[in-house]
Amino acid sequence: MISVVIRTINRETLHASILSAGREFDEVIVVADASPLNRVALVKVIASLPDKCKVKILDTGQRFDKYGSAALNMGACAVSNDYFCLLDDDDEFVRGAGEYMRQFVMENKDHDIFIPGLRFNNGMELCKSPGLEYGNVAVPTFKTEWALKVPITPLHLNKFKVPSDAIDLSHVLACVDEGAKVSWYGKVLYLVRPHLPGTNGRGR
Repeated sequence: MISVVIRTINRETLHASILSAGREFDEVIVVADASPLNRVALVKVIASLPDKCKVKILDTGQRFDKYGSAALNMGACAVSNDYFCLLDDDDEFVRGAGEYMRQFVMENKDHDIFIPGLRFNNGMELCKSPGLEYGNVAVPTFKTEWALKVPITPLHLNKFKVPSDAIDLSHVLACVDEGAKVSWYGKVLYLVRPHLPGTNGRGR
């Protein structure tokens, strides 16, 4: 029902992200944003996942923007399910997140986009309450048809006048502009940078 699209710039934590995704979901799509992946190492990681989990590895071929847009669009085209969620390669899912997310989406099928709660490595928690604002939208779950109908583009940042690091927010706003309905899971489901220092590693 829900696939995972991992946007990666080949951080050292990618393998842990894949393992957490494969633990919680049945389909994982890894999209490399112009980063050379060690495919031999990835094959070993994938081999340790449950048999029911299918993994696809894709590469955008070039860096289209700071980080994220091309990877999301390519991943959306590759998913087999009606919904997919995003995961960055320095983050992981909380244990049990997959089951909670599937149940929540089933109970809220009148919505199109779902925002998870985040817990950062310093204990800070964000995105647990409704509000389409900076700092309160990250790694959404999309109804796949919406991500295909409204592909993400860096131009959304200018259209909605949001900061340059608010890529996910700008995309959600673009979908809402076209009629999508947004809901918040209301619970911490993601661990942000649990194995790396700092709270924002974009581009590093």
